[in-house]
Amino acid sequence: MTDDRHEHEWTRAKGADGIRAWACNDCDETCATCTTCGGPSGTTLLLCRPCERHAARVLDDITHALGYYRTDPRSLISSPGNMRLAPGGTPPGGITRPADVREQLWGWVARWTEHTGPSNASAIDYLKAHHIWAAHNPDDSGWPAYLKDAKRLRTAARRIAGLLPQFHPEPCVHCGGPVVQDWSDPDWKPLPRGLSDTVRCLGCGMTWADRAQWRFSTRQHIVELPGVRPDSLVTLAQARMVWPDVPAGTLRQWAKRARDEWADAVGMVRTWWAARCDFGGPEWVEWARAGWTEDMLDDAPDLPAVLMRQRGTRRGEPTYRVGDVHALVERWADERRAGRAPSVATRRA
Repeated sequence: MTDDRHEHEWTRAKGADGIRAWACNDCDETCATCTTCGGPSGTTLLLCRPCERHAARVLDDITHALGYYRTDPRSLISSPGNMRLAPGGTPPGGITRPADVREQLWGWVARWTEHTGPSNASAIDYLKAHHIWAAHNPDDSGWPAYLKDAKRLRTAARRIAGLLPQFHPEPCVHCGGPVVQDWSDPDWKPLPRGLSDTVRCLGCGMTWADRAQWRFSTRQHIVELPGVRPDSLVTLAQARMVWPDVPAGTLRQWAKRARDEWADAVGMVRTWWAARCDFGGPEWVEWARAGWTEDMLDDAPDLPAVLMRQRGTRRGEPTYRVGDVHALVERWADERRAGRAPSVATRRA
């Protein structure tokens, strides 16, 4: 048994396993490995107390969140008027009511009772009472999948109860982390005045007094990018904030033209490489008939420096180098009177 008279300092025992996998530095006690976290369980069980408490707390959080469920979504303000804000559509998993959450919990109960026998307890109480059994029988219980699913259901419960923070489309200008406004306090209780005025970053913890201050800070940061950080990446929506005089359709045309020109250039290089690989073989006959000569294989076609070539994605939206967009905007401003569309490609000298 574990000695409660002092706090054990566990060290992994070399060559030992089972209930002797860990040994205390101050006494002769040993313990098993917790199969959930991989640390010492502190007992002969395969589930440590912190992991057991955490699993139970997730279920308690589900009960807590469902207690705040309302048929109508939460209002942006604490007014009795019918000014509501609710996400559109049905989220993945189809969970829109507390009954949907409970139904999926009962699915785990049904699986476990096949091995442990029936019970009259509620789903939450039954699952909490059988966590130790589930951790010791992962093949029958699906313990790792259960833990993951319980967290998913907790998030779903908080979502349908209107407790999850409201995410903003733009990331934090300081660290790139997600930016939110809160519907609930740190204990996941609804704020009495509705949506919090404070905007905060989940990454670095930066806060703004309200949405207007956050928008101003974000816009100023983006507007200054061409001169300060030309290699920064922006979406087309962010580019519109920097250059509001450029029509959105023009920006989209530049992006499409860049995609097409880059694809054509890469296709030419691939064709040249295929011809070079076939030179000297029987396949070269067809290349020669198409007009290819040996001299054409000496130098590969140049890849153009295509402006506004896509450099990545951000939340599913293509991103572009801000310096490239800035160059096209300057060219657009000089050439629009002459009716000429600026090219997105410039050949190497």
